[in-house]
Amino acid sequence: MLERLAEDAPNRVDYARQRSQIQGLLNVALLRLGRPEEAAPVGQAELELTRSLAGRYPEDHALQHDYAVVLVNRGAMHGMRGDHERAAGLFGQAEPIARRLSNVEGGTVRDRLLLGNVLTMQAASLHELGRDEDCLPLLDEAARIWEALRSNSPGDRTDRYLISNSYMLEAIVGLALGLPGRAAEAARRRRALWDGEDPGQFVAVAADLSRSASMAESAEGPRPASARHREALDALDALGKAVSLGYRGRRRLATDPAFDAIRPLPGFDALFDPGFPSDPFARGPDPAAGGGAGGRGSFKGSR
Repeated sequence: MLERLAEDAPNRVDYARQRSQIQGLLNVALLRLGRPEEAAPVGQAELELTRSLAGRYPEDHALQHDYAVVLVNRGAMHGMRGDHERAAGLFGQAEPIARRLSNVEGGTVRDRLLLGNVLTMQAASLHELGRDEDCLPLLDEAARIWEALRSNSPGDRTDRYLISNSYMLEAIVGLALGLPGRAAEAARRRRALWDGEDPGQFVAVAADLSRSASMAESAEGPRPASARHREALDALDALGKAVSLGYRGRRRLATDPAFDAIRPLPGFDALFDPGFPSDPFARGPDPAAGGGAGGRGSFKGSR
């Protein structure tokens, strides 16, 4: 096959690119077949070939993009194996390439998506290494990229899972650093990406909002009860959306600690009832009231 590509390609650069792409596909196939020991040398050969091409043709935009993508893919593979130091190193190599491609004249949406992905993957590796504070600047920049892309093309739903995973990581890091307000905002941005085709996304959003609502203290001090109550209501609303889309995980909702903060709320027990209302809060308490007169369902923090 490679000999045929050599005949068909108009020049050696095209041939080398096609060979690298075949190595990449073979690497993925071997990994999916559960043969990582065979995939490793193939993946390394792909990396070395794309690195060589990128070094010889530094002005070739497509080759530079290919090289950054290969670095990201190799980093992801090492991350899945638990080698987060090596993964972070590969993402660190990809970052300046992706940044340069995104900033040059002629940079495309594809290039900006690549940069956002590199920043998110790098942050994920740092999180696994216990360096959550180093994640925040990367996630801040990624969020600016996502918001700019969405504002330029508000109806575009391309790469929603990529963007959604970035917001998910931001929520995880926010909670780990004692910043539940930030985690809640990331969860709300994640919800805004989805319409009605993936109930799992709404369940995950609800879990992050409920965890935020459960935190009476943040790294910045006591939290307003009204903010926590709003988070709890938003979590219940997201769960209601998930159920309306077919989610049936009653047992998880009853036992998962992530949802402890919202179980006492009016409407929670009715989530799986056939007559579950489209607006579960139509007769519920005023969010500004802080959850009623105390007891298990109230949020009596500082105001």
